[in-house]
Amino acid sequence: MAEGTKALAAKLYAAQEAWRPIRRPAKDKTARNLILFASKALATKPTTKAATAQLARISRKAPQAMLKVSKATYGAKHTFSNFTYISRNGKVPIYDQDGVEITDVEDMMALAQEWHELNFNPDDLDTRAPAPDARRLILSMPKGSDPDIVLQAAAAAARALFEDKYDYIYGLHTDEGKGKSPHPHVHLTVRAKSHEGVPLAFGPDDILYMRRVFATELRERGIDADATPQIMRGAKLNNEHSKTYQARLNVEKNNQRADKPTRTFERDIKRMENGQDRAYYSADVVQLYSELMVELMKSPVPEHNRLGQQFGQFVSYSYNVTFNADGPAPKPGAGGGGAGAIERDKPKI
Repeated sequence: MAEGTKALAAKLYAAQEAWRPIRRPAKDKTARNLILFASKALATKPTTKAATAQLARISRKAPQAMLKVSKATYGAKHTFSNFTYISRNGKVPIYDQDGVEITDVEDMMALAQEWHELNFNPDDLDTRAPAPDARRLILSMPKGSDPDIVLQAAAAAARALFEDKYDYIYGLHTDEGKGKSPHPHVHLTVRAKSHEGVPLAFGPDDILYMRRVFATELRERGIDADATPQIMRGAKLNNEHSKTYQARLNVEKNNQRADKPTRTFERDIKRMENGQDRAYYSADVVQLYSELMVELMKSPVPEHNRLGQQFGQFVSYSYNVTFNADGPAPKPGAGGGGAGAIERDKPKI
């Protein structure tokens, strides 16, 4: 392997290490970012082909496969309520881990009761916080994505992630209208204990890993999708808290003054007034990307050169930097250490 090719491969491997969730155990053994899918993520080996494909997706800003963890359910009644919500009281088909369709509301109630009984442990009665019966996930793609393919990809992702160790149900929503999401999304509810009685828990990197599996299944079915951390795709913004967002919308909608803002609302206002809501980026990411772009341009492979040009344009635009002989530098007028000062209007109170 030529020296230039070795250098490019080294940079591609370094980028792939940053993109995927393979956090090593911290010195503090209790600080685990990967809980459920550690072995699967660590078993994934970086390759040059996979890294260049990932670069191409980042450069063209491929749609991001999204995954959200909702509140868990507690008790058979709460789980049943979740089932009826997903099925729209039996109007929308839901499926279990074996692909069996469930539309009868009584069957849903029986399944919720079965999960509760399977999860029951007398030792839990001595704990202050009750153990959940189910964990809830939402997998979604941008508006315009084929709903049927999104459902197929979500079902395949669930099989790959939970295999035959966990019971789960899932259903597709394509709602539109006030208060509803026009994005095709799949609700996935997983029983909170495995067949061996192991509690189900997710770490931050487990969520990224699940997104990556979902994105892979989408690509295999013809939908362009990617799953990378926000910090690896450009400047990251300290978004306002969801409670602040809802409170601000309520104030603006009703043209009212919030006489007694919530504590969260006040915290976000102070943070914004202090300029702490500005965009920021990782200098390490910019350095890695700039070195990677240089190696791509040096490569004797024309495809690598074209990718280097495309990737360089993406980095320059997304991170608000220019490149010269001395490396990346902020563009004139950029703030926040080169990220660009991106400010929102202060909440109106």
